Amino acid sequence: MSKISYKHSGTETTNDSLVLQVTDGKHTATKKIPIQVIAVDDEVPQLHVNTGLYIEAAVEAERPEWKYITNTELRAEDLDSPNGNISFRIRQQPVFGFLQRRVDQLGHSWDNITRHMTFQQWEIDENIIR
Repeated sequence: MSKISYKHSGTETTNDSLVLQVTDGKHTATKKIPIQVIAVDDEVPQLHVNTGLYIEAAVEAERPEWKYITNTELRAEDLDSPNGNISFRIRQQPVFGFLQRRVDQLGHSWDNITRHMTFQQWEIDENIIR
């Protein structure tokens, strides 16, 4: 008995197909066979953008300057994971400032992000981190 097998190329695609034609010598039928490839999370996230932040020094301690961290300053990608799964962990806090996460839609309430806490790429993309 013969076996037919399919071997995926190893690319990041998750769909493929093949077309089979069957015949009895007189009649033929053709069918497209869909192939769904289950993705394997084997890629390492890559830090594609890391320009650093440029911010003016606070004139008064009570009125600090704030700057959102945007994806033009910090962006990571993973070929086989959605951006919502990419997270950054604070290994060392800044000494002369701090990071914050917006906790309401209007930007009136913020929580500090401290050592060992995480934030996600989607939060950077949505201007939630400053």
